Amino acid sequence: MIERLGIADEVNKKSKLVAGQLNAMFVAKGEAELAVQLSSEIRAVPGVQFVPMPPEFSASVTFSGAAAAGAREPGIARTFLRFLTAPSAAPAIRSKGFEPG
Repeated sequence: MIERLGIADEVNKKSKLVAGQLNAMFVAKGEAELAVQLSSEIRAVPGVQFVPMPPEFSASVTFSGAAAAGAREPGIARTFLRFLTAPSAAPAIRSKGFEPG
């Protein structure tokens, strides 16, 4: 996105890449002014404001589930997957910053 906007050089001078952390924590602690991360991860940090990217810069991530062929309790695994994909689970999924599929 920053390349498409023509601001990559300037942004990269002031940015840092981190792994295994909620980037928005740097914003909450006053160590950064901006964090770019999955919306669910930004929303998990108290004290920051989530602002969605414009649609042309948005990307989606699809999470999938499956029961292993050799699962000891395949019925339980299928029941859990049905629970996660049921319409009744949608409010809880949305409350965590995800969109149910």
